[in-house]
Amino acid sequence: MEKKNENKPLKKNKAEKIVEKERCLVPKEAPKPPVIEGSLDLKETLEMLKGFDLLLDCGLAIVKDGKVNWKDAATALKLLKQFEVIKDAAKDVSLIPDELKDLDQNEIVIFARELYPIHKKLKEFILKVKSL
Repeated sequence: MEKKNENKPLKKNKAEKIVEKERCLVPKEAPKPPVIEGSLDLKETLEMLKGFDLLLDCGLAIVKDGKVNWKDAATALKLLKQFEVIKDAAKDVSLIPDELKDLDQNEIVIFARELYPIHKKLKEFILKVKSL
């Protein structure tokens, strides 16, 4: 006759014990960053970046051929169509330092994501202007 060990739990191997232990350590959902009361958003900063990006695009188009001449005036005039964007970018620029002092984790990510491509364009623009 066989002995029945129904009451005894099965032995777990070492890997199963580690997996079980790790499951206990992992939180069920990622913690959310704290929300700061009275936190400013990035509205003015992002508008300024958008306007600066537009100016850089225009500047890059002007120096694209390696010289600045009257043919580039048409490119510069295209900025008039985007006047509202530039006006919004410059409107409340005085609020930007306060917005940047008050960044939370999510805003830092948004700011960096928006700033990086502009930084690359600015470097390209500076190199092209230096080569004129």
